[in-house]
Amino acid sequence: MQTALSNKRLSVRGCLNLGLKAKMSTFSSNQGTKSGVMQRIMSILVTKSGRKGGILDQAKIFKHTLSLFLLLLTSWLPLQAQPNTNMEPEIVLDAAAEASPAKAYIKTFWKYIAKLKQAKETGVYSSLNTTIRNAATAINNVKLKDPKYNVGSLQQELKQYENLSQNVETQRIEGRHNYAEASKFLSDFPDASSLNFTGKDDLKAAIVAHDQKLNEFKQKQAAFMASNPDPGAIQQYESRFESKANGYLTQPEDIVAEFNKAEYYETGLSLHRYALTLQVYWTTVASMYPNNAKIQEAGQAADQVFKKLPNPDNMKAVFQQNKAARLKKTFMPPAAVQNPALESDFRRIFNGLNKGETIVKINPRYRDWQVFKNELTGMVTERKYGAYLLVKRNDGTCKLYELIIIQDHLATGYGQSRLDRLEIVEPEFLCENVR
Repeated sequence: MQTALSNKRLSVRGCLNLGLKAKMSTFSSNQGTKSGVMQRIMSILVTKSGRKGGILDQAKIFKHTLSLFLLLLTSWLPLQAQPNTNMEPEIVLDAAAEASPAKAYIKTFWKYIAKLKQAKETGVYSSLNTTIRNAATAINNVKLKDPKYNVGSLQQELKQYENLSQNVETQRIEGRHNYAEASKFLSDFPDASSLNFTGKDDLKAAIVAHDQKLNEFKQKQAAFMASNPDPGAIQQYESRFESKANGYLTQPEDIVAEFNKAEYYETGLSLHRYALTLQVYWTTVASMYPNNAKIQEAGQAADQVFKKLPNPDNMKAVFQQNKAARLKKTFMPPAAVQNPALESDFRRIFNGLNKGETIVKINPRYRDWQVFKNELTGMVTERKYGAYLLVKRNDGTCKLYELIIIQDHLATGYGQSRLDRLEIVEPEFLCENVR
């Protein structure tokens, strides 16, 4: 008896499991199969339990069956409430269309029109041209099937979508053109260095030319942004400008420091113009990428640096003070050795240059010659020697040179000293700082 009851309980569990499987299959089957599944479950439960019978067993079966039924019902009803988004819209034809032998083709035409209408409303035109061709084919089929049917209204309805297709294609072409134009503009976008100030002798003319260059740059960029450029093209070059911004952000304060210690007006002017160039460049780039934090930081930094620099025209006295303070601390390097013979060579060579300057003092740089050899053979080819020369101009001011002399290596020794190079160390030098 215990075994029989256990078997009955197992049968109930097995049937419940079978019922759950049937429930899952119900969700993916047609609506008509749902009642069949329930009947199948009831049939199995009654069949499995009917071998022994009994009021108690039947009550248990009824209880479990009712629970399963309620579970299926509560899961099935929400599914029924879901709208079928794949259903085609209902096509209602007029009397003439209903009576036409080409009724099926007319209905097909209006189905395609419904799709075209949906594409127009959603802005999704991936199959626009195909649908238009299908609708046109449907009209041709109507003409063949029922030549008497007036297809004018169908053609008129289709015409607006043919126009839409032309507009979409025009927009696509313009979009590709817009993208190409924007990409070319950004690809050719100049580096800040190409906008630098190049002042030479005529500083006033150089300033005018530099201002014109910066204005042209700003105008081109403003025209570009006003042309409604393709956002995708702008985004494509964002990383390029961000990388440049990272490089720039390492130097802003260096410009300020260099300006503050400038000794000449020309130097201060060049630094001021350089800061102006960077301000124009990075604020312009920042206007193209308002949401890029690093590029915005570069634009703000460039603007702040330029505003920190006073007009160099008002800084001439400061520049002179900077130079005087440095020259006061600048001394002629001491002589490494005393060599009258070499000093004679230096004097002879310098005087032969006819610079109109008088040597005040010669201080050799090295204790001995620098010997140079052939890299392949190892044979000595020449030797060089350098010295500092303090000279005085006719106006009484001094200048500091470095003069390098050279002697070629010959079979019998070294030849006569000759000029290798002459470089200005200090264009302005305090004569009293000789030692």
